[in-house]
Amino acid sequence: MLHVKKMVRIIRLILMCLFIIPCITYAGNVDPDADGHKYSWGENIGWCSFEPLFGPGVTVTDTYATGYVWAENIGWINLSPAGYDGITHDGEGNLAGYAWGENVGWISFSCENIDSCGTVDYSVYVDPDTGEFSGEAWGETIGWIAFAYTGDEDHKVKTSWRKIPTLTVATDGTGTGVVTSSPSGIDCGSDCSEEYIEGTEVTLTATEDTDSIFTGWSGGGCSGTGTCVVTVNTDTAVTATFESIHTLTVTKDGTGSGSVTSSPSGVDCGLDCSEDYIEGTEVTLTATEDSGSTFTGWSGGGCSGTGTCVVTVNTDT
Repeated sequence: MLHVKKMVRIIRLILMCLFIIPCITYAGNVDPDADGHKYSWGENIGWCSFEPLFGPGVTVTDTYATGYVWAENIGWINLSPAGYDGITHDGEGNLAGYAWGENVGWISFSCENIDSCGTVDYSVYVDPDTGEFSGEAWGETIGWIAFAYTGDEDHKVKTSWRKIPTLTVATDGTGTGVVTSSPSGIDCGSDCSEEYIEGTEVTLTATEDTDSIFTGWSGGGCSGTGTCVVTVNTDTAVTATFESIHTLTVTKDGTGSGSVTSSPSGVDCGLDCSEDYIEGTEVTLTATEDSGSTFTGWSGGGCSGTGTCVVTVNTDT
């Protein structure tokens, strides 16, 4: 007789698993530190566990929040009901869409249209850096579900999901060039951003095109004209500046001799009679005659007379 009663209990438990609750526990990624950070608060339904003792817990990915929530007074809430998108995630922490409560119907996780939201917009947000939920969801039969319950600091929902940080490169200046990365992912030119696992050390290398010069980095802790080494722990933006360059050429003429020098340096003609300068550079040329010769004046570049020649290098001159 005792044997029969025991068998009846087992059969009842099996039936409960098959028809009432998902009895197999599937680990989600809520409450990763096992410190109780798995509860939201429904104003009319009490505590809602995002990591229930039985059944599949909740998993947050870059595209969805899936699994089941257990609410002590209304039963299971399915975040990914069959045939529907369920709760979507934009990868930036913003949740949207509808969950299905087996006894209470649809529960909305966001609304941005004041006409359809009643009196207030609402949304549920997951902090990309901490994994902590905030905001409110709304069920038309159960009211608000709060994810920032102020009555007890321990009662909140937290996930191990973190936004994969993005390294973004921009180019600036009047010139052109490309920036490449190691490890690979950025080839800017055409592909100027890449997601990297948090903590990845990325080395950026700038290569100027013909008739341009790389003048330096800004952002990401980088400066100077060498490589830029960035440790990607958060979204990071780096700018590489390329400037157009043009050639200033000095030619000496006449029967005498002498030299021409420049400020900024580059021309010492004599020996070095041309130099590339960044577009817009103002260059001052000074002519010095040799003994037995006389400097009689400039021509070209907008210069004349026997004083210094000041040239703004915007084209080859």
